[in-house]
Amino acid sequence: PQNFVISGATATAIELSWSSVAHASGYRIRYKKSADQAWETTTDFTGSNGVSQAAISQLDSDTEYTFELTAVGDSLDYTDSETVAIMGVTAEAPKKLSAPEIFRIKEISDSTASIEWSSVDGAIGYRLRYRKGNGAWLSITKNNQPGTTADWENELAGLSANSGYECELTVLGDGVNSLDSDPQVLSFTTLVSGEL
Repeated sequence: PQNFVISGATATAIELSWSSVAHASGYRIRYKKSADQAWETTTDFTGSNGVSQAAISQLDSDTEYTFELTAVGDSLDYTDSETVAIMGVTAEAPKKLSAPEIFRIKEISDSTASIEWSSVDGAIGYRLRYRKGNGAWLSITKNNQPGTTADWENELAGLSANSGYECELTVLGDGVNSLDSDPQVLSFTTLVSGEL
């Protein structure tokens, strides 16, 4: 087969493509980690001579693999082709974003709480959730603009006086290059009505 190339790669898969071979009854792909001696898996694409691409999945991230491709003959008029080989590297696995260095209550009253947190590199946004006691969560999502380094602030309004609240902040990753952070939690109690 001609033009056997890596057409795409993620942390756990590599996409292969090649030019179809006339009279092939299918294709055989085998692969291994380049550092290994033994081939891990053989994949047969039989009876599909129009196939010109395949995705090999369940690979280890940030690892070089060697792939071999053979066009399979029909066992009557055509024999198997010579084998062609290429090497490709899976992408690095996405990493979990870190928590903000600062996550705190900036100001509090009997009906409001101002929450402040520091910006995190690589974040596409922030999800702030809060609830009174063990009640239902209310969620606020803030989208990040590329290059934003300023601290963030959000005021929670309409809170009950002299009540305990739980607040949770998650830094949002893009799911490809970065994953969401672990949630950070803080608790606070609003002031008694009329208190300063």
